[in-house]
Amino acid sequence: MKFWVITDTTLPRINEDMVILPAFEHDFDGNRAKTESVGHFDSLASGALLKHASVRGFAGKNGQTMIHFLTSSILAAQKALLMGVGKSTEVTLQSLQTAVKEAFKQIGTDKAEQVTFDLKPLLALGLDPFAIGKMISITGHLILYTGLNYKTRNAPKNKFSKLRVLADAANAGAILQGLSEGDAIGRSVNFARDLTTMPANVLTPVALKNFAQLTEKESAGSIKGKYYDKKKLAKMKANAILAVNQGSSKAPWMSELTYTPEGGPTKDHLFIVGKSVCFDTGGLDLKPAAGMRFMKRDMAGGATALAILKAVAALKLPLSVTVILPAVENMPDGNAFRPGDYIETMSGLTVEVDNTDAEGRLTLADAITWAKKQGATHMVDFATLTGAVKSIGGDVAAGLFGNNASFTQLVAETARGQDEQVEVMTMYPELKDLNASDVADLSNSGGDLAGSTTAAWFIREFAGEETPWVHLDIASVAYRNRAIKLDPRGSTGYGVRTGIALVQAMAKMQK
Repeated sequence: MKFWVITDTTLPRINEDMVILPAFEHDFDGNRAKTESVGHFDSLASGALLKHASVRGFAGKNGQTMIHFLTSSILAAQKALLMGVGKSTEVTLQSLQTAVKEAFKQIGTDKAEQVTFDLKPLLALGLDPFAIGKMISITGHLILYTGLNYKTRNAPKNKFSKLRVLADAANAGAILQGLSEGDAIGRSVNFARDLTTMPANVLTPVALKNFAQLTEKESAGSIKGKYYDKKKLAKMKANAILAVNQGSSKAPWMSELTYTPEGGPTKDHLFIVGKSVCFDTGGLDLKPAAGMRFMKRDMAGGATALAILKAVAALKLPLSVTVILPAVENMPDGNAFRPGDYIETMSGLTVEVDNTDAEGRLTLADAITWAKKQGATHMVDFATLTGAVKSIGGDVAAGLFGNNASFTQLVAETARGQDEQVEVMTMYPELKDLNASDVADLSNSGGDLAGSTTAAWFIREFAGEETPWVHLDIASVAYRNRAIKLDPRGSTGYGVRTGIALVQAMAKMQK
C-alpha cells in the first residue's frame, strides 16, 4: 500500500476510483448535510447524494456504508463511499475502527485500486491524528488481506494499492507518521498469516530458517542471526529439540535473531520464543485424522515471533530484542522418540516422555533455557500448545500464564490494548505436581486436569523464577473457522500487534 497526505483538499479534483466521506447521524436529520464534505458533494451532485441515502435507509449510523456513483461532469472521482460514524459526540478511536473496517470491506468488494479518504471531519472532533493514521493503515492491511493460496484459477486478489488522505497542514505530519507505523505493523501481521498458512511441504524447518535469514538480510544490519543445525544443536545439548525431530526426514534448525537499536544494546533485553513445529502428526502417539488436518499451523508461534521482529526493525524501536525459533517436525518412523523415553534437556533437568504429542513444550524447554543462557532479562513465548486452552477463552482469547505479577500484567494490558484478548490464568502450585515422574525430574504430560496450566508449569520449570516470563497459549486463536473483527477466517497473525506494542511499552519504561 502506498499512501500520501494531501492538504490541497479541493474535492472536485479528486480523481481516484473512490472517495470516502465520513458521515454523521446529524447529516441526515434534515434536507441539507451539516458535514462540509458530504454537503459539498451533495451540492455538486445536485442533491442526489442525500436522496440516494434516504432511499437506501442510510442514516450515518456507525458501521453503515453506502456507495454512490458520481455522474456529474464536475467531479473526477467515480464513486463516493459514505462511511457512517454515528453521533459526532460519541466518536472514539475504537468506534471509528468499526466504521473504517466496514469501509475497507466495501473497498475490497468493489475492487477499488485507488482511494481518497477525507479525514477533515474526524480531525475536527479532536481525535489524535497519529492514532487515526495508524488505525486506518492497520485496518486496511488486515481487512483487505486475501490469504495465501496456490490457486491457478479464480484466485482472490487484493487490487487496492494507493491511499490518499485529505487533512489540514497542521495534522499532515502526524497522520503520515501514523500511516507509516501502521503500514509496518499491518504488513507484519499479514506476513505471520502467510507463514502460518503455508503447507508443511513448503514451510519445512529449513524453509523457516531461510525466512529468518531473509528477515536478517532485509533489516539493513540491525538484525544479526545465528543458525544452529543438527550438529550444533547436539553440541549445545538441545536434546529435547532433537528428540522431537528424530522421526522426521527433514533436518531441525534453530534460528536466533537479535535486533540491536541504533543507539546500541539496551539494559532490558526481551527474548521472544516461538513454537515452530512445522508439522505435528503427534508422533507415535498419533493424532486422529481430524486433529492432524491443520497441523501445518503448529508453527504459528514462530511466525508471530518472526513477524514481531520484522516490525521492530522496520520501526527502529529502541529496545534490544532476540527471537528464537526451534524449527522441527514431529513425525512417526523407526527413529521417532517413544513414550517412556528419557531426555536430558539443555538445562540438565530430565524428562520422561509420557506422550509424544506433547512435543511443543519440549522444544520450548531447550529454547527458553538457551534464552536465559544468552542473557534474557524478560521472556515471552508464543505457542499453539494445548487443545485444552479452547475451554478457557474459546476462539476469542489466548491463555496467558506468567511467573512475575507486574510483567504478566504488562503483557495482558498490552494485548487488550491491541484488541487481542487474553485470559490471565492462575498457576495453582498444586497443579505443578501433576507433571511428576517416577523415573525423571518431570513428565511431559500432566494428564487430563487443567491441561493448559500443567503445560505452562512444565515450561515454567525451565523459565525459572528470576527472569520475568510470560507464556501465551495461542492454540485457540492463531487460526479460526470464522472471521472475528479484523481477523479473517483461517490464520490470524494473533500476537504480532501485542508483541510490537510490548516492545514499545518496554522501551518507554527504560527512559
